[in-house]
Amino acid sequence: MKLTQLILILFLGARGAHAGALDPPGPEMFCAELQQGRDQFQSVSRWSTLRDIFKLAIIPGKLVHLKSILVPIPEVQQGHFPPNPAPNDESTHLIFSIAPAEDTFADLDLAALRAKQFEWNAEVSRVTPELMSFIYAPTVQECTRRMGLHHFDYLHFLALMDQKASFRILDQIDEASHAKRAIQQALRRSRMHWTVIETTDLFAVHEALRNPSVEDVVIFAHGLSSGKLIDSRDNQYPLGFFADLSPRLRSLTIFACHGLETIDLYQLESALAKGFSVHPERLVMASQGSLLGGREELVPVSAFRRFLKRVEGRISSLRSRKHPAPTPIRTLPEEDLCSLKLLNFRVTQGTYGFILNGNYVGSTQEKTPLLPFEYPCRFLSRTKNILVIRNLGAVAPASIESTQFEVLPSYPGKQIKPGALIHYENRDHSYQGSKYEFELIN
Repeated sequence: MKLTQLILILFLGARGAHAGALDPPGPEMFCAELQQGRDQFQSVSRWSTLRDIFKLAIIPGKLVHLKSILVPIPEVQQGHFPPNPAPNDESTHLIFSIAPAEDTFADLDLAALRAKQFEWNAEVSRVTPELMSFIYAPTVQECTRRMGLHHFDYLHFLALMDQKASFRILDQIDEASHAKRAIQQALRRSRMHWTVIETTDLFAVHEALRNPSVEDVVIFAHGLSSGKLIDSRDNQYPLGFFADLSPRLRSLTIFACHGLETIDLYQLESALAKGFSVHPERLVMASQGSLLGGREELVPVSAFRRFLKRVEGRISSLRSRKHPAPTPIRTLPEEDLCSLKLLNFRVTQGTYGFILNGNYVGSTQEKTPLLPFEYPCRFLSRTKNILVIRNLGAVAPASIESTQFEVLPSYPGKQIKPGALIHYENRDHSYQGSKYEFELIN
């Protein structure tokens, strides 16, 4: 990638989009925004930018650091886990990797979309030299003069930038391919036997975290600046997603942009410390990227090989640590499981998540049969319990067939006092989500 193209991409990403704007900017405003972006970009030294570009191209692993937190488990929460599902050498180590769900592009003509993307790239390349001339004009007035001299159609250019979103699925497919290659390269020198699952789907990851044979999990995903993780269907991992962890889980690793924010937002350290554990200590690890050109944090896919090596080093060190056995050695109790069943809840678009008292218990999406959700009964309160049903999509809307559905929670040996089921609407009166309250009765 040429330096001018990289500057253009960084700069346009920072300026904000005009997609959907009712009043497009005039030429003076367009130039002002160009130069504002230029000034912000130039606030970082060119040497710093060139150094980061060199690292990205030659030594991407140097752009990503590993944050590792050792989480001690209180003695009262340590012990053996019945039944032991597998000896240590048969325990599972999983890597969940970014890849779009196949049903999201099954109906698309990818070859035709690739052709359009090729044309789009050619058009952007054609106007880039002119645009760089406008960006580096000494004043807004000079920028406007140059645009007129070149008969530059800036409204067409803005429309061209808005078209980039239509190629997002191709970007996701390409990124998944790059991730697959990076993981394969990492595994060639791996000292552990990892199983790679090419999805970060909420359901798949949640089930793995609860699986009593899974010991180490790496989530290779997209992260927002807030710390929110995004799955293969562009769904946000809700808060409380990591509340139900298997006692056998030893390490949880996040490889994504803004990994440190993810640890804080989802309170991963606390989640690992609260649950029962067969390990006296657990690990939570995350990537810490670099600010390319002083801007958005970057965690390049190609850095995964070096990152995984360091993750395995931390896991190996944890394995080798000697700890006195808990006194007395005891068997961890099996948790009581409660369930949540919904009747006539049918999703016609998107994904809906179910959050009970702040804890994620499951999700459902279009064309997926809705099965009862099982969750630890400790999620429930004897007084008021609140179940929230909401769209988990980061961008796309969601809808259901009808609000005429029933919520049926159950607790073994206890009665449920049902409460109100309240529905919420979006501004266009489409379904947004619901809230259901209920109580336990002895």
